[in-house]
Amino acid sequence: MDVDDLLIKPAGSRRHLSEWVGRLVGPLERPLEDISAGGWRKALPGDCRPPVDIRFERRKFLARTADGAWLVKFAGLADVGQRKLVRARLLADAGFAPPVAGLCHGFLVQKWVAARPMAPSELRHPAFIAHLGRYLAFRARSLPPPKTQGASIAQLCEMASVNTEEGLGSAAASRLKSRLRNAERFHAAILPVDTDNRLHSWEWLGEGARQFLKADALDHSSGHDLVGSQDIGWDIAGARIELGLTRDEQAELRAAVSENGWHPPDAELQEIFDLCYAAFQFGLWASAKSAAAPEDVHRLETAAARYASFLRNAIEGF
Repeated sequence: MDVDDLLIKPAGSRRHLSEWVGRLVGPLERPLEDISAGGWRKALPGDCRPPVDIRFERRKFLARTADGAWLVKFAGLADVGQRKLVRARLLADAGFAPPVAGLCHGFLVQKWVAARPMAPSELRHPAFIAHLGRYLAFRARSLPPPKTQGASIAQLCEMASVNTEEGLGSAAASRLKSRLRNAERFHAAILPVDTDNRLHSWEWLGEGARQFLKADALDHSSGHDLVGSQDIGWDIAGARIELGLTRDEQAELRAAVSENGWHPPDAELQEIFDLCYAAFQFGLWASAKSAAAPEDVHRLETAAARYASFLRNAIEGF
């Protein structure tokens, strides 16, 4: 049955998505609000309008009840949805993600937290870096291991070289290949875990004094892209680039991960992850323009340019 069929059914039908959600969270005060394809940005407080890549966005709705709003997002049927429900509850119970109501017919129902996205200065504050270290170590230690492994280090390096040549030219790609030529010797040191893969600044919510919540934390390590599940160094690279951390702040994060029970990669392998991460994100956001709405093209170009700048500076710095 198509998702739209679930919404077209008349109110009161047992096959209507709103009826299923209502059994979990109570009667809905209004019809489900479709917030797919970037529509969720309209529900954010303030003037936050981050870029979106609609090619990979799952169908999602906002359900409003007397007790507040709930995010209703398609997670998957059968075992796929159940595995994401387990992750969601583990993260919520540990205080890292919003509360979970349950799973209904493939849709995960999670509390919509009307918190503001965090400011850049907050994302680089020592208290947040310590929290992020706890979060990444918790994912590595406590979430179920991935069903399948993601891209190998050789595949990541090949992707980085291709994206760099397409975006920055052959000279930059040649220098990058020289830097990555010995990356495969780290193969045995890499331990794939259920990485977040989505540490972008707008995914973090500040709720109250020194309380931080992570949105969209369940399935990017099993997404339809090259990366998949990776060593925790991939998320440490994501934190540096997405949150604008300095090298010293990234070192603080690595120390926080270690202090919370998970060993991060050594500095040389971390540099490789940093380069590959930037190259992947550059290619991802540059290619997203093909499916974007006209009003989003500039946001996507700005995002791609930021990753290209990091990549260029990193390559020239060797």
